[in-house]
Amino acid sequence: RRGVFDYLTKPFDFAELEWSVKRALERSRLVKENQELVRRLEERVEVQAAELSTSQRRTLAVFNSITDALVIVNREFTIAEANEGAATLSGVPARELVGRKCYRELFAREDICPGCSVLAAFAARGPASVSMFREDRGESRSRRDFEVTAYPLASGTGVVREAVEHLRDVTEYKRAEEERLALRAQSEQDDAMRMIGRLAAGVAHDFNNQLTV
Repeated sequence: RRGVFDYLTKPFDFAELEWSVKRALERSRLVKENQELVRRLEERVEVQAAELSTSQRRTLAVFNSITDALVIVNREFTIAEANEGAATLSGVPARELVGRKCYRELFAREDICPGCSVLAAFAARGPASVSMFREDRGESRSRRDFEVTAYPLASGTGVVREAVEHLRDVTEYKRAEEERLALRAQSEQDDAMRMIGRLAAGVAHDFNNQLTV
């Protein structure tokens, strides 16, 4: 209990004493080496823990700096993490979104979204994109269009239990595209009318020539 390594009973010879001392010194050396290795390991763990903490803070900062809505969901469509973009879209603080269903908070639906990109990502074990829309619950019932992409998250063992869901608001883009197509159609219609006008003018000119004769 006091740290004694060995003891010899009388009578003993010096060879036995020498062997016992050598073993005691070797054990002492090994204990010191072990303590040094433990110290170095603890220092390395502290450094790695500090680096991991810094990396996590950076990742969190990037996660929250993205203006698009980003959430991490599990196979039950429960939100595990949410950024400020998701909070802005849903109108619920990011921390309060944790534990809620993504389809209810992000798309104002009471059931799983048709063609859910998260389901497709889990099935394909790869990215999946789909176009979706959200109708606000207010009196205006305004509609917003989104390009939704899901990326599966694999654990260290390769098991996929979660996915990152990225919602990009393309409402203004779609409106601009619709306006561009409408203007193009109008321009094509105007061109057609001008061609018809020139054709009618040419036909009238020919008729006038004949009538003159």
